[in-house]
Amino acid sequence: MRRSSRTSAASSGAAAYIQQNLANDPNYSVLTNQDASNWAQGNPTAAFAWAQSLPAGPGQDTAVLGAVSALAYVDPQSAWNEAMQLPEGDNREKTLGNVIVDLSSQNPAVAATLIGDLPTGQVLDDATVKLAANW
Repeated sequence: MRRSSRTSAASSGAAAYIQQNLANDPNYSVLTNQDASNWAQGNPTAAFAWAQSLPAGPGQDTAVLGAVSALAYVDPQSAWNEAMQLPEGDNREKTLGNVIVDLSSQNPAVAATLIGDLPTGQVLDDATVKLAANW
């Protein structure tokens, strides 16, 4: 448990630094994704809250995706629930699709029950292919 606290503290510091100093960096989206993913391993709730607090745009989208994807490995149902709370749109669909993909390698039966909640389109098609490959 101590390691998680240290990881969370380091990630929260990195998150603040990224948000305050690197918002105009061309790698901003990559940085927010990586930090949210790392942070979510120790404190998924805080990582997801931070990701959602970022200004709308690619940095926020990739941070949310990173946090939810990391959470999917630990608690797939919570990851799904968090993704379902995102506003309608491409990022929500992509995040839901990624949860299905992550979950399909761990528990394809559960992934199969959730996949029906995805709207028709490329995200559903991609998730279905990954699910079938892992079945």
